[in-house]
Amino acid sequence: MATPSQLFRPNGPTRLDTLVSTEPVDIAAKSLIVGVIEPPRPTGTETAMEFEARVPASGSIQIRSGRQTVALHRSMAGRTVTVWVDLRSIHISVDGEVIRTLGSRLLAQDLQHLAMRGARPAGPEPGHPAQRRTTGKGVASIRAGETIEIDRTVDRDGLVSISNTKHLVGAAHSGQRITLRLDGHLMHGMPSLTTS
Repeated sequence: MATPSQLFRPNGPTRLDTLVSTEPVDIAAKSLIVGVIEPPRPTGTETAMEFEARVPASGSIQIRSGRQTVALHRSMAGRTVTVWVDLRSIHISVDGEVIRTLGSRLLAQDLQHLAMRGARPAGPEPGHPAQRRTTGKGVASIRAGETIEIDRTVDRDGLVSISNTKHLVGAAHSGQRITLRLDGHLMHGMPSLTTS
């Protein structure tokens, strides 16, 4: 019968391999060797991946454990969402409508990991805006390529609030009025030119 040291050689041949063994080789040990199936590697045109995920009760979807999560409202719990991911952005959509877009912190290895876990190569990036809120208030539609500027006061922790979402600006700007320029997926902060 073969011993484990005869079956497993993680560092390649050793000086003991030059010796001829007189023990018979167990045929059952050879049947334990299996081939490894490599996941498909994303090419230059397939860097975006897409998969479906069910929103848990917490509302937090793990895109890649330890790397990136996406928080949705708890009212979305139990619904199936489509996650579109590339190295630049992540889009979450429900029934074909984008409900959340955020910046990606993933690396190329993370996209390969997603492919190994069952994600499929995605099509073009979703280009339509997020679904409008049905609060009864008029919401101005924003055309592609337009920028929006809003003024906010930085709180004592260095945060500004936009639509009940906190964004870190920096504690050095505490108490100052700043202008936030929203340009596509980027937000630029600069000293406010207005006095109030």
